[in-house]
Amino acid sequence: MTSQTRLVVAILAGLVVVGAITLWFATHRGGAWPEEARTAFFENCAKECKSAPGMTEAKYPFCDSTCHCAAEESEKVVSVAQLEEVGIAVKKGTTSPGQIETLNRVKAIGVSCAMKVAKDQK
Repeated sequence: MTSQTRLVVAILAGLVVVGAITLWFATHRGGAWPEEARTAFFENCAKECKSAPGMTEAKYPFCDSTCHCAAEESEKVVSVAQLEEVGIAVKKGTTSPGQIETLNRVKAIGVSCAMKVAKDQK
């Protein structure tokens, strides 16, 4: 993996967490992620990714693929209710160890997706 790819992966990991928190603000309900929640997650993630330093229009498909993967995989392990709880705590600056674990899970999913997409696009 090149240093530029590592930088993009690191940036995306942070963006996935931002997407997860934004998801809470877009939904406010528990259970499976409704379509509008997945869309909000994806759109926020892709927007942030595409504005990352070093990101060019030619690399936008990388952002789209990574964010699509991150939304699908995050939905499998984190409920909207968990994201709601984390979103409130982050906003207040009072995240618990469990909430940090949730954020780290979503971040790890983002990194995994970015690495998979980078490998698949070679």
